[in-house]
Amino acid sequence: MAYSTMLHVLIRAQRVDEAFELKYLMEQRGVKSDLYIYNQLIDACAPSQDVEFALSLMDELQQRQLAPDVFTFNALIKVVSSSGDFETAGRLL
Repeated sequence: MAYSTMLHVLIRAQRVDEAFELKYLMEQRGVKSDLYIYNQLIDACAPSQDVEFALSLMDELQQRQLAPDVFTFNALIKVVSSSGDFETAGRLL
């Protein structure tokens, strides 16, 4: 719980790079990212329009046998549409 709170604080402070570093630090310490963490990180990709990284996070969470939920898809649509790719965003619906 403390990791997800810290991640949330970093993202809200627009310190997204540090949030991603925290995710990798967590995993090095044996703490697995849950769906809530992935959702936050995908959503954090929107301001930078980093579609490729958001999609890689989506792939990673599915490889870890986590099922994307409505929040995951909403975050992904937000990232894709922020890049102006409304066709791909529409396919995610």
